[in-house]
Amino acid sequence: MHAKQLAEEFKIKEEYAANLIALLDEGNTIPFIARYRKEITSLRSSVR
Repeated sequence: MHAKQLAEEFKIKEEYAANLIALLDEGNTIPFIARYRKEITSLRSSVR
């Protein structure tokens, strides 16, 4: 449910939003995710 809302708001795939939520739930920080987990979330350097 939250993944769909995030996906719509940020114009990303719902799968990526769900992966991001899972990473945050596991205790990962935003800087860690942005730097080391781009392949999971499909984050680009333009997204901060």
